[in-house]
Amino acid sequence: MNLPFKEMLLAVKSDLNPSELRVAVYISNNRYHALHASSQEIAEKSKTSDATVVRTAKSLGFTGLAALRRALASELEAGVPPANRIEWTVESISNSVGQAFEDTINLHQESLSQLKAIIPKDTYNDLVSRILSANKVVIFGIGPSAPMADYFAMQLRRFGISVTVLSHSGLLLADELLQIKKDDHIILLAYGHIYNEINVLLDHALLIGATTSLISDNLKNKLKSRVELIVEMPTGAVDGFLMHTMTLAFIETLLVGIACCSSDKVVENLKVLSDLRVSLTKNVNYKT
Repeated sequence: MNLPFKEMLLAVKSDLNPSELRVAVYISNNRYHALHASSQEIAEKSKTSDATVVRTAKSLGFTGLAALRRALASELEAGVPPANRIEWTVESISNSVGQAFEDTINLHQESLSQLKAIIPKDTYNDLVSRILSANKVVIFGIGPSAPMADYFAMQLRRFGISVTVLSHSGLLLADELLQIKKDDHIILLAYGHIYNEINVLLDHALLIGATTSLISDNLKNKLKSRVELIVEMPTGAVDGFLMHTMTLAFIETLLVGIACCSSDKVVENLKVLSDLRVSLTKNVNYKT
């Protein structure tokens, strides 16, 4: 697929019949789901038939649905430049502020509806188990991922879990890497492309024997041989403005799962937190 899927669809749009167009538009707007869904599931979502899904793939120039999926996977791995993302997003809502609100909410709802289908229960259970059994949880997140890493870490600390956040880039990261030990579990929040910091972190984890999990939109194939567990996490429309609805929702599911598996410890720590808050607000005299 030489052209991005969206541009290729625009080029052949007039050659598709209405049913094929519905399938193509659905795939264009839900590419992560299309990578994993069966032809029947795509047909149900686009209100067509299995045969129409296969025929659409061929009408788009592919030998079949499997070839279309391979092309989508390659496009997702390559990433989309930020300028193109915002340009396509603005075009899709016709520069309307009111439409921006409605369409963005719809995107969030679609993301949440896909979350359960995309992430296998075994993967979820495995990550919860790794967090609970680790001597310390290390969360890597730089750039836009840093606030999510900080939030995740804060909640885990409230549960009584030892956590370190790796949020610096460049030479400052070296000091943070010194804190990682053999029995720690590292969770990488990494999107778009592989930073040098990711390579250094994974090399160091391998050297000291720490285990690793990756939460990412498109780095699975590039990093699958270097991490123990991978959670595929779309970031909104593939060619649109990056949104982290699914990542934040997934973090919340992890927190609830951890609380369920270790409820006594969590409740005890949260009670201590409440007591400390009460103590900090007692007899406070503010001078003006």
